[in-house]
This record gives sequence, structure tokens and C-alpha cells, in this order.
Amino acid sequence: MHFLSCLPEALEVEFARTMRRSDRRTNSLEIAIVESLVLGGTVGVVVIDPARVSDVFFVRVLQAVAASTSTLVLWTVFELSVLPAILAAGALPRAELFFHGDAGDAAALTRWASGRTRPTVRAVVWRRLAPSLAAMEPAFAHVLLGVLMGRFHEESIPALLKTHGLHTRQFERRLQRSGLCRGRSLMHLGRLMTAYKCLSARAENVRDAAGHAGYGSSRALRINAHRFIGAVPSEFLRLGAKRFGERIVAALWRSGGLVRGQSGSAVGEVTVR
Repeated sequence: MHFLSCLPEALEVEFARTMRRSDRRTNSLEIAIVESLVLGGTVGVVVIDPARVSDVFFVRVLQAVAASTSTLVLWTVFELSVLPAILAAGALPRAELFFHGDAGDAAALTRWASGRTRPTVRAVVWRRLAPSLAAMEPAFAHVLLGVLMGRFHEESIPALLKTHGLHTRQFERRLQRSGLCRGRSLMHLGRLMTAYKCLSARAENVRDAAGHAGYGSSRALRINAHRFIGAVPSEFLRLGAKRFGERIVAALWRSGGLVRGQSGSAVGEVTVR
């Protein structure tokens, strides 16, 4: 697999440390070179941090990837200012999202690369939700996606909303108007995604995965997994990323149906920051 990274020097060094030595890597921040390599079919994966490049550069990379068979990897930070770029990338048919500075995500990126770039659960959920999230108020969408992506670790929805300056009643009303599950259920879905990520590493047992996901016991993880997605932890990996992610998305909507959001903007027509 040939990786093209569009990263500044310090971040490129960090990225290189996470990858296998056998992977071929090219680094460039020259847009003409990037477009030539991507459109020429030279690279299979393009890695970029939208927080470290200009909006124009990022949109041109999106357009090049959209016109190719490459996969885009966002290796970035989960900040409100980066949310529009994350949602824009979610419109691509092949995209993944990892966060640098996170040891768990570094390991997940390595596993993803060694697994011949099969979609992760995070990608399944993120790309299904991106059009709907793009139609929401940004601060609301940021918290919602952050809970699902495991970026916020508060023990309750009120504690989370206090951290982000949002009011519980207002947040719950917005969830209801959007047809989404209640805040408490949202937090459980995020915990189940974290548990899946831990179990995917195959270095943790169910009890350890439950602890990292925010549950006090493996029994609590098992009860909530059965309640929300109709599967117990021992079945997570047999479901596979696609089916597990689809069950998370279905549980997110009160009706249990598919995402009903508006269509997203075409690549190149978005304001990414």
C-alpha cells in the first residue's frame, strides 16, 4: 500500500512512527504534486489533517480523492473548527477518521492499514451520519458526533453539556426535534463503539473493554449491548464493522429507521472552516 501524506514535518514524523516499515510513503504539501499522484492512481491512501492546511488545499485534495479510487484518511483533532472538514470528508465513498495524539487511535490506524483498509465501525457511522449532521447547528452536531466517536469522556450527559456550555433541556429538545434518541441512549451508543474498538484490538477481554468504555462491569456492557443493538459483546467482532455500525446508526434514530437527513453538499461546495 502506498500512502501519500499531506502533513507538516513534525506531524509527518509522528505519522511515520505509527505505520509499518514496509508501507511505502510519500509526503507532499505541493497541491500540483498531490493531484498528479492521486489522479494518476499512484497512491492508495491520502492522509491529511485539515487543521494544518488551508481550506483551498483541503478542498482540492477532496476533489482529487473523489475522482480517484484512493481512500482519504483524516488524521486530525476533534475540535469544533475542524467539524465542517470532517463532515465534508464524510461525503466521500472511501474515508476514515483517526485522531493523532491518541495511542488507541494510532494502534487502530495501524490495524486498519494492515487489514487492507477495510472500513472501520467509526467510518461506517460517521459517513452515514455526515449529511444529517451537516444540516444541524454546529455545536450540537459537534457534541453528538464527539460522543459517538469516543472523544468526550464525561460520565453523564449533564456533565458533558456543562463542559461545552450547553443546556440539558435544550439539548434533549434538539435531539427530539431531529428524531434522535435521548441523550442517555446516545452516551450508551458511544460507549458501545468504544467497546468494539477495544475488542477489535484483540488485546483486551470483555471486562477490560467494558472499563475503557465507561461501564463498571462486563455485565453492564452486556446488558446495554443487548438492549441497544441486539447483540452481546462476544458477538461484536462476528457482526463485523459494517453490520455493527449500521446497528448503532439504527439505534440512534427513535424510529429505528435509516438516516433521514438532508443530502450533503457536493465536494468543493463546502466551507470547511
